[in-house]
Amino acid sequence: MTNLYRKLRYYLIEMSLDKKSLEKDIRDKTEKINEHLLKCLLIQNTTNTLNHWSQEVYNFLHSVPKLKGSNKLPNERILHNCTLGYFGDVLLERLDYYVEELNDLEHTNITDYNKQSLYDCILDYYKWLIPMLSTQGTIKNSQVKSQINTLIQKYNKENTKPKVGAV
Repeated sequence: MTNLYRKLRYYLIEMSLDKKSLEKDIRDKTEKINEHLLKCLLIQNTTNTLNHWSQEVYNFLHSVPKLKGSNKLPNERILHNCTLGYFGDVLLERLDYYVEELNDLEHTNITDYNKQSLYDCILDYYKWLIPMLSTQGTIKNSQVKSQINTLIQKYNKENTKPKVGAV
C-alpha cells in the first residue's frame, strides 16, 4: 500500500462509527426531531419560523457515517430500530406532553389537534428519511423542507380546522 492510501484508509476508518455509538447518537436526536416536526405541523404562522424549524430538523439528522468494520452505511433495519423502533410505540402516548411543552416554549395555546394525524405525519417523515439515509448517507436541506411541506399539506387536509397562533 502506498502511504497516501494508508492515510486515506485510516481517515475513513476514524470517520466511521461503531453500530452502538451510531444508534445512540440517532436515538438522542429523535426526540428533538419529533418536537420540531410538531412545531412545523402545528404552528404554521410565519415563513421564518417554519424555515427555522425545518432547518433544525435537517441539522439534527441529515447524514449518517459509515459503520466501522464494514465501512458501509447503516441499513434500514438499523436506522428503523433507533428511530421508529425506539420511540414509535410511545410516541402516540406522549403527543399530549409534547404539545403541552410546545405551548409553554412557544407561548401558544394549541388545544385542538388530531393526535393520530400528527403521529402518522411523524411516522411518514421517518419512513421517507430512513431509506434515503441507508442508501445515500445524506439528504439535502431542500429535500427536508419539501418533505415537511408535504406533511403540513397532509395534516392540513386531514384537519381542516384553523391552527391556533401565538397568544
